[in-house]
Amino acid sequence: MANFMKKGKAAQQMHKKAEAETEAKKQASENQVNRFWMPNDSERQITFLDGEVDADGVLNANSFWEHQLKLGGHWRNWYPCTQLEEECPICEGGDNASLVTIFTIIDHEPFTSKKTGKTYVNERKLLAVKREVYKRLQKIAAKRGGLAGITFDVSRGGDKSPGSGELFEFVEKRTPAEIAKAYGLKADDVKPFDYDKVIVYNNAKKLREMGFGTEGGSGGKAIGSADGDALSGGGSKGDVEDYDNEV
Repeated sequence: MANFMKKGKAAQQMHKKAEAETEAKKQASENQVNRFWMPNDSERQITFLDGEVDADGVLNANSFWEHQLKLGGHWRNWYPCTQLEEECPICEGGDNASLVTIFTIIDHEPFTSKKTGKTYVNERKLLAVKREVYKRLQKIAAKRGGLAGITFDVSRGGDKSPGSGELFEFVEKRTPAEIAKAYGLKADDVKPFDYDKVIVYNNAKKLREMGFGTEGGSGGKAIGSADGDALSGGGSKGDVEDYDNEV
């Protein structure tokens, strides 16, 4: 029998993997939100919908280790790393994770989709930042009493700078009601995402069913690169193509 053909248990395993991949794609499609990204040498205006601080001025924001992988010809594939709870199949495959912190923002830049031809503006998006940008946002948040409600002019330099933007210039701070009125948005459009829904976590078993990892496992790799920022929701890997996930 040709090597590409399988039968018995091997064929059954192929069917299980195909079912797992279909389920993962369906889950991702149902919960997918667009991630904020900036082209090289560009400027945008955004408004934060969350990013409160505690009594000590520390940001109450969700941080986790994340893999960004090239699958299906593009880099728009993000998977939370499982290494903090169990060995990570993706780490076993040789891919380092990045430490990211996520926020919900409104992107005020008009965008015309290549796929639908529709123009979108004032769209809610997920902003994932790496450590250096997080540090800058933390300083701003401590000074301004949080990020929620603040509109910034954001700029990005060349292709070595983060795709999330790197310089944040304060414009104004408003309440959710004021933001909604200013841009003609509904109340739900100025609420942060439910991160438990938009960030899909697959445990190690699920990831292996999807085809990640090595047979039998290898104990994984240390998460993160030398500087802790191997991958991100943007940056050099996101720039391999024209980042057409913006709808």
